[in-house]
Amino acid sequence: EHWKELEETGRLSSKLISRVWRDIDKEVQDQLVDIMKKFDLLHQDQRTMAMNGECIYFVPSVIQGESKPEDLVKADSDTLLVDLGVPLFVSAATPGMPIPHSIYFRLIVNLLGVKELGEQPPVLRYNCALLHDGPFNIILSHSHLAGTIKVQVQLRIDSSSESEDDDLDSEEERKRIAESKKDLILAFLKENPTLMAEGCTKVRRALLDTLDKMRQPVMKSLRFVTYINLPCKDNGCRD
Repeated sequence: EHWKELEETGRLSSKLISRVWRDIDKEVQDQLVDIMKKFDLLHQDQRTMAMNGECIYFVPSVIQGESKPEDLVKADSDTLLVDLGVPLFVSAATPGMPIPHSIYFRLIVNLLGVKELGEQPPVLRYNCALLHDGPFNIILSHSHLAGTIKVQVQLRIDSSSESEDDDLDSEEERKRIAESKKDLILAFLKENPTLMAEGCTKVRRALLDTLDKMRQPVMKSLRFVTYINLPCKDNGCRD
């Protein structure tokens, strides 16, 4: 069960570590885990440690099978999702040069270490990941052949007071509900004019800070350059 969970979600429990390394002293086990942390191979989940004292780690590189980024976000009739502008892209300095999987996995591990992004459990797959920062979804997807890591920022808006569209019989009714949700989104953004800029800016800063942190130990000889556009520049973003 724990092994299946590791392969499907990247979630590694201390129980599985003890079972797999049962012939190794506990002190040596801890040293091996520390080495894996040092090389950004796994991230320790501080939430579970605080809640029940259990050690849980996330190891993106061992996840089996790919997924579509849009499948990471669970459908919820009480929540509206708004894409904040066009996606951000992290690209290699040389056009067409692929970004190695190892770089992508290390980026995910380091982003999980950003305090704001580690307060809710992530959804990890081999080629994409869903992280959370307050009311924002951060969806990362790695295209090895295209040589990019795509980052889409979404805003979650509570729409629990709106009518659910599970049993809509007519096209007219579906259109009415769609228009109602559109109006709700526009009204929310009008009441919170800086929220879009704040979300994009926070994610951009987290990406740049994380890549800077990785640059010396991991990317020193790879000469990676990041191209991160500003989809929120027309909405008050000045970063």
